[in-house]
Amino acid sequence: MGKTIYKVNETTLRIGEELIRSYGISAFEDGKELDRLDDVSPDRIFVEDMAAVFNRTGLSLVHFRDVVEDMLP
Repeated sequence: MGKTIYKVNETTLRIGEELIRSYGISAFEDGKELDRLDDVSPDRIFVEDMAAVFNRTGLSLVHFRDVVEDMLP
């Protein structure tokens, strides 16, 4: 198994008549997407910072979803 790499993904959500951009995180290993959390936050910088921490610390995929939940305000 290779190293897990976390990258920001973007989705567009329709809320009533309004389109909202939201950002999530995808987990990749050897170029294959293994897990994905959409709509983590509308704050791109916040989500980019989360992914950077995950990559810097070598977060295990086993803990990915729990850590995202724990980091939400």
